Parts: sequence; structure tokens; C-alpha cells
Amino acid sequence: MRVRDLVEPVEENDADLVTVLQSVLEHSWRMDAYAREADRAGDAELAGWLRRIRDDSARAGDQGKVLLAHRLDRDGG
Repeated sequence: MRVRDLVEPVEENDADLVTVLQSVLEHSWRMDAYAREADRAGDAELAGWLRRIRDDSARAGDQGKVLLAHRLDRDGG
């Protein structure tokens, strides 16, 4: 028996969840970097707007991590 035969396939929805989770966490990180750049340039208005976007993405990321953890627990992952 090959190792490949022993691995259960990942459900498409779970794979999508992981992809979106990675994306929103990266987005949050990127918005933080842009906000710091705006701060350095003295643009407080832009920095504030970027931080609000960062915070929204971070909240979505936190929700996604909880959802993924529940799915892993449910599936014995």
C-alpha cells in the first residue's frame, strides 16, 4: 500500500477555508505594513483607514481560525 492511499482527501470546503484564512491573515499583515508607511509619510487619515481594514481582516482571520479548529476537532485532524 502506498502512503498516498493512506491519506484521506481534504474536502473542497475545508481547502477553501484554509485558502481564505491564509488570504485574510496576509491581507491584515499587508494593511498593517501600509498603515506604518502612511504614518511615516505623515498621512494619519490614510493610516487610520488602513488600520480599520486591517482590523476587519484580523477579525475575519480569528473567526476562520476558530472555524478551522472546530472542523479539525470534528474530523479528528
